[in-house]
Amino acid sequence: MNQMDLKDLGWKDFFQEQMDSLELEEVFPGRVARTGPGILGLLTEEGEIEARVSGRLKQKSVSASELPGIGDWVLYKPLESGNMVFLVLERTSKISRKVP
Repeated sequence: MNQMDLKDLGWKDFFQEQMDSLELEEVFPGRVARTGPGILGLLTEEGEIEARVSGRLKQKSVSASELPGIGDWVLYKPLESGNMVFLVLERTSKISRKVP
């Protein structure tokens, strides 16, 4: 995998402060580059990886807009069963479509 600098992908102090405030261990940031059925493509310091959205994150999301979308920063944890996204960091901006 190719090493990436998160700052080149848009990582800012705003996101780092959110991550630091959680005081979690063994979690890493990633930027959602693609979405698919059950799988996200994340850009990370280690390169592009695949991850699944945790069941808890899916259950507590009231609407689809609360789930990870392309461009979002998320926190993931490497597990034996694969990488798991468990939190979408607060967004600095959002582009969405109106419901017709």
